[in-house]
Amino acid sequence: MINLDQTDNLEGLASVTNVVEFTFSGVDGTTVVSKEGKLTTSQTTIHTATGIVRAYGLTLYNSHSAAVTVTISKDPGDAGTLYRIFSISLGIGYTALFDGSKLSIIDTNGVQVSGLNVSDTAYAASWDGATTIAPSKNAVYDKLQLMVALFPTVLGAANLKQFMNAAGTAPEWAKGIKIITLTRDLAAVGAPTDVETAGVGFKPSLIRFDAAMEGDVVGSFGSCDGTEQNCIPSLYTSGAWYGNTGRGEVIYAQTGASDLQSAVWKSFDADGFTLTWTKVGTPTGYLYIMATCFR
Repeated sequence: MINLDQTDNLEGLASVTNVVEFTFSGVDGTTVVSKEGKLTTSQTTIHTATGIVRAYGLTLYNSHSAAVTVTISKDPGDAGTLYRIFSISLGIGYTALFDGSKLSIIDTNGVQVSGLNVSDTAYAASWDGATTIAPSKNAVYDKLQLMVALFPTVLGAANLKQFMNAAGTAPEWAKGIKIITLTRDLAAVGAPTDVETAGVGFKPSLIRFDAAMEGDVVGSFGSCDGTEQNCIPSLYTSGAWYGNTGRGEVIYAQTGASDLQSAVWKSFDADGFTLTWTKVGTPTGYLYIMATCFR
């Protein structure tokens, strides 16, 4: 239970004025108290303790034609500093029963649709109060149902995966894969050059690079996970082409014995990635690249 010391206030407010009815009852010191009223859109004093309230109950009923958000708080010493006890969106015709530790929601048929310990969770703040949760003998199953009601994002959408959003504040559902096509002029500037690529839609954690030149045997197949990077290119040496592994680049395009351009991974960015390109000799032609980005 929540104790109210002398001069402490139990206060409430609603998102719509005078539509949520409250009934308060308890023992204030040695005096039995009972109060009724309606919550307004400003702080409404439900009860001011004159002794020490050791036990009480609070009932809230939504008589409005739409869901109403209700917030119940404690104001120690009536000093104006509020400490939230709970906040819920109470459905049409729904009743909330609060005994100081447990909040129960009753639907229009008088059936309890939830029961949760406010001291254990703040999830009630995001529940719309309109999802029926069928009680069972399996407490774990009941908690799972309640989580689904409280967090609809748990259900997600077909063929999507769940990720944490970029701000790190909430889960979201997304495909998590994006293919980006690029071209690289192999005759471009020779000094190491950073090239940023955007349009991925998220910060990658892994990228696979497949690169080739049209009508030529030049090819490169590489990947990077932000720690390791490597590729399998086709290399030209001693008048012949052959494959090679163990390189430290993600793209390696060799067009002659000493003519090439290569790229190393520099960073995963909020909307894409950055590669650092280096040219050796005088390579020519255009390299076509497919970057498969994974979130």
